[in-house]
Amino acid sequence: KISSVLAQTCSEDWVRSLEAESLIVPGQKPSSLEILNGGRFYYTQAAWNAVHGTKGEAGCGLLKLRAKRGHASSETYGGPANNDKNLEPGMELYRSPGSDWCVRLWDFQGFDDIAIAFAGPILIGDTIGTGTTLAGVLGWLVDKMVAAKSVQDVHVFTIVGAAEWTRCAPGAASVSAGEAAEVAVSASSSPDRGLLAKLEGVAAQLKEHGRQLTVAFCNATYGLGANGTDLNPCPSLGAVWVPEGLNALKDTLKNEGVVVDDSDCASADGSKFQLADFKCGVWDWGDRFTKADVHLEEVFEYYEALGAKAPKFILDGLKERMRTRKEAKRART
Repeated sequence: KISSVLAQTCSEDWVRSLEAESLIVPGQKPSSLEILNGGRFYYTQAAWNAVHGTKGEAGCGLLKLRAKRGHASSETYGGPANNDKNLEPGMELYRSPGSDWCVRLWDFQGFDDIAIAFAGPILIGDTIGTGTTLAGVLGWLVDKMVAAKSVQDVHVFTIVGAAEWTRCAPGAASVSAGEAAEVAVSASSSPDRGLLAKLEGVAAQLKEHGRQLTVAFCNATYGLGANGTDLNPCPSLGAVWVPEGLNALKDTLKNEGVVVDDSDCASADGSKFQLADFKCGVWDWGDRFTKADVHLEEVFEYYEALGAKAPKFILDGLKERMRTRKEAKRART
């Protein structure tokens, strides 16, 4: 309940910022696109309606779809191989130009009447890791809007997400985070540089039609781990913070008796807890939402293995959460 309220509150702040920065013209009727559960639990439609006091047909529209990333080749890192073959009935496929990545899309809802679906800006809430699935969905979406002769602005919001990635596919050379946003992904043998690079083509296509793509992050763009999933708040691992956000995080830790250094994210002898020691606990509304107990146990085991330097308030909080969930499960049975 608390996380749901917080998610919608964040989305409401984002909605207000769009109008404050003149990215949405007053009177426009947007549509919220929910991609899997990640989009659903950003409550973008509800956030728009709450800010504007609208509901029903007068409020924000709602589009839904499911998507799964994969490779057109035999590569299997981060997604299944040959994802472009043997599509089930009702599925569509989008392959990013010049890329081995392709995305299957299905379970479309709200797209029957294109005049309504694409009547105004498209709003998307999504937790972002490598950005592969999101980039594929947006590429597909822009193609649909172009075909319908109704191209609209697209605005993306992520509460926790990464902008860049330096993981390289087999045989590729490493690149710095600074270079990541400047070079587009070209093929499976090229470096995967993350979200910003993958969205360059989408942004260019929208620009051709006089439209724009924006991506708004909350307090930081997080560092993305080599596995393409774990997000880390440590600046030396790639996180870029709004200064007030980083200070608020440090103050929160300090109130719990955990003081992190300003100079670096890792203590020299490894005996002191630092930002780099955080385990990704992002509730991305996917498996971590539907299989919460497994995720809680995984995170607890990680912090327990840190030994004496593990923050007590994190261990206690995880224990309490696991206990209450088990009691609730027993009460239901």
